[in-house]
Amino acid sequence: MTLRHKIVSLTFGVLVIFAATVGASLLLQRAISKNFEAVIDGNVPLQAAIATIDVYTDRYELELLRLLADKPNLGAEFGARLRLVEATTGDIAELLTTTFQAIERTLSEVIRDPDMSVDERIAMANIGGRFSYMARALPEFLEVGSRFLDAVKSGHDDKAVQIAHGFTRYRTLFGADLSAVREQIAAMTARAVEQAAALQARLIVLEAVMLLSASLLGLGISVLMSSRMMAGMARAVRQVRRSADHRQPARPPEPSRHGRASGRDRVLLRHQGFQRVE
Repeated sequence: MTLRHKIVSLTFGVLVIFAATVGASLLLQRAISKNFEAVIDGNVPLQAAIATIDVYTDRYELELLRLLADKPNLGAEFGARLRLVEATTGDIAELLTTTFQAIERTLSEVIRDPDMSVDERIAMANIGGRFSYMARALPEFLEVGSRFLDAVKSGHDDKAVQIAHGFTRYRTLFGADLSAVREQIAAMTARAVEQAAALQARLIVLEAVMLLSASLLGLGISVLMSSRMMAGMARAVRQVRRSADHRQPARPPEPSRHGRASGRDRVLLRHQGFQRVE
């Protein structure tokens, strides 16, 4: 194999390693981005929705109970406070309804994601089942508040107190059960982040191996070219020396002490192209 072929082969090897590394790097980066997309597009909105449900279900109940508790001290201001509570609880009811609708859409999109693993789909389906049960219970929860307000407006405070006991059966659903879903989503988020960190570590190792391989191949090319160049220069020097030896003219023999060449010297001179020597 000639020097050119060796250099081309080594260069092609470097390019193949570089292409393979780039391809593997792109796959790892895609996996990392998918993990973060799952967290950003799925887990984060669900966590925000859980926080909204947790806060506003408590606020809905608290606004109604405070209205009845503060009624003796409000006097003429009770009517204004009642209207304010009606508006506030109406806004909360609308917010909770739209929040559960948004959760349903988010879970549907996440479960249909082809890049999601089977375990993650099962976990999300489980979460979706819990939210579905809460969504079916929400109208009944809001209905308790509406009946409570009607009783307060009609002056039946004792009946309103009895109706308020209906909130008790929803406190576990929108309390402990909701916290369990929050913890489950938090665990999924932590796993996604850990997977992304592991993929990032693999990517760093892959790039380091590529850099080392390319450096070794580049060093090999340099050593090969240097050795071939030195060998070529040595051959050229030897050829120049041989050519110089062939071109150097032969010295004629010195004459004898009588001023004439000997017989043997005459023969040598004739072979070398000298004229007859006396």
